[in-house]
Amino acid sequence: IEKRGWGDLTSYETEAASGMGFTQFNWDCWQNHFRSYTWDDLEFYGLDFPYIALGWTSLSWEGTEAPPPSATMSWKELTAAERQLASELCHFRDNWDGLDMTPNYNGDFLYPKVKRRYVEWDEQPTDARRIAADSLSYDRETWNFLGTAPIEGKRWLELTEHQKSDAMSLGFYQRTWDCFLNHYRSYAWVELDRDSRDALQVLGWSENTWERNVEPPSYDNDWSRLSENEQTTAAILCFFEDNWDGNSLEVVSDLVITEDGTVVEEGFIIHVDGGVDGVVGSNSGGTNTGSIDGSDLGGSNSGGSNLGGSNTGGSSASGSSSGGSSGGSSTVGSNEGGSNTISTANGQTPNVILNQDADIMSVKSIDQANSADTAGVNRMSCIFTFVLSGSIIQFLL
Repeated sequence: IEKRGWGDLTSYETEAASGMGFTQFNWDCWQNHFRSYTWDDLEFYGLDFPYIALGWTSLSWEGTEAPPPSATMSWKELTAAERQLASELCHFRDNWDGLDMTPNYNGDFLYPKVKRRYVEWDEQPTDARRIAADSLSYDRETWNFLGTAPIEGKRWLELTEHQKSDAMSLGFYQRTWDCFLNHYRSYAWVELDRDSRDALQVLGWSENTWERNVEPPSYDNDWSRLSENEQTTAAILCFFEDNWDGNSLEVVSDLVITEDGTVVEEGFIIHVDGGVDGVVGSNSGGTNTGSIDGSDLGGSNSGGSNLGGSNTGGSSASGSSSGGSSGGSSTVGSNEGGSNTISTANGQTPNVILNQDADIMSVKSIDQANSADTAGVNRMSCIFTFVLSGSIIQFLL
């Protein structure tokens, strides 16, 4: 829709855009950058001057000639003067480079990792396997052995509309497909942005070897043998240990998909700012209840198993609880399709943030509160429940 100017929007669309605070000018400038205007329109409004300075002509604007070099440059490749001109057309670094605004809770990569792709084949829902096997031609072997699927040798623009639709159903879009699955191998060297070219050069590529598809020696090394700098650089190309080494998901994947379609990691860590860390085990249905008492995050687990072993009566693998020590650690259960419940019982109220993609739940702050229990001891019971669904869930009890 941002390829259309204000005058091309329907009345319903302009009403909706107005409700978001847009006017004709700021829509045409900030969203459309006047790209829907004809060259005559640009001349009439005096907007042709910055475009001319960026290398555009009436012929290239109308598509008769090729766009100027600036059209494929990243923001940092523009000169200071060119950036100033681009800003007159409501461009800045983020929208010039088309940066991905999708929340990325794994800071190792430029784009959010599509976790569903790294759940092994037999753990996928039936519909997901059907979609993957359809136009994308995945099977158990090519899905589980990372980097072996022929379809991943194609960039997004080489996919058919049917294939794009199936890929989107699996959670991919152009940037994540081209980075995580294709690693830009189908791009010509001149099509790569500067960051990607720099990363490839660190790994030993040159324009000549890239165009001839001659892999550098670094690609013969396992991930563990890469230097720290090489690993950091490889992440720019959406490599990590398992897809670099071509591991099998049957061996390395610890991801599961819950009944509501949420991808979670078995063994994800619960971080508590006060010093209590818990490791989630598995529980195939039901509710896990634990308590924070002093530093203990223990828990009862009915019908499941904790990573520390069976835990039935509220026992914990924590540090001292009676003294309120803050250095302990414990195990609690997790469940598929159920809920997890934790109880605080030392006069503290947790502010809880759960993020399914980050695999981290943080108790950000604990405020003092008191009540009396039957034993006459100052303590307060505060129950909060988190369900593994939704992007970010925050409870303040």
